[in-house]
Amino acid sequence: MRVMVVACYRPKPGKDADLLALMNTHLPTLRAEGLVAEGPSLCGKAKDGAIVEVFEWKSQDAISAAHENKNVLAMWEKYAAVCDFVTIGDVAESKEMFSPFEPIAPERPSQGRLDKAIPLFASLNMDETEGFYRDKLGFVPRSRYGDDYLIMSRDAVMLNFWPCKDRHIAENTSAYFNVTNIEALYDDFQKLGPDTRMTKVKTFDYGMKEFHVWDVHGNLLRFGEAVG
Repeated sequence: MRVMVVACYRPKPGKDADLLALMNTHLPTLRAEGLVAEGPSLCGKAKDGAIVEVFEWKSQDAISAAHENKNVLAMWEKYAAVCDFVTIGDVAESKEMFSPFEPIAPERPSQGRLDKAIPLFASLNMDETEGFYRDKLGFVPRSRYGDDYLIMSRDAVMLNFWPCKDRHIAENTSAYFNVTNIEALYDDFQKLGPDTRMTKVKTFDYGMKEFHVWDVHGNLLRFGEAVG
């Protein structure tokens, strides 16, 4: 189970700019170590200069692992040199019913970053592809350019399809999707398409629950959720 936390950093005298610069490295470092959930953090500045950050750990185990991770510990040492770690109760704004903070964006726009990946699957027949994803997996058609290109989506996931005559290509194409409530998603797919080629939900020793689906042309969709 993911854990949402509120972290507070009060800059040492004259270290405001140094703390803000370090904020650029916080979530990227935790994400590189596989410890936090996808998505940006929410950051705000209090009147006394303290920075409040809201983000999600992947699990309670991830929090424990962070305190033994050498890369995370090295980053936190840099934080300790420029700020004091305080609780939200130490920030004056927390006493107000609707605590007001000045929004800040720790990840600078000038830095290149990867925002989203969109799987591109091979389709041997666009009508068959559209029908399968719509009727069996609950996707919604977004754009269709005849038999040349197809875009479909469900929840926050978007899939693109290109025309291909070689089934071998489709059968060697796959994508991995991080999901929430994997058992409910599996049940939904089962109800929509009980004849769909699909594995059962299984827990693996690397800390993930997963199941796999093959589409009408052999593309492999792997769905996973962290255990805990």
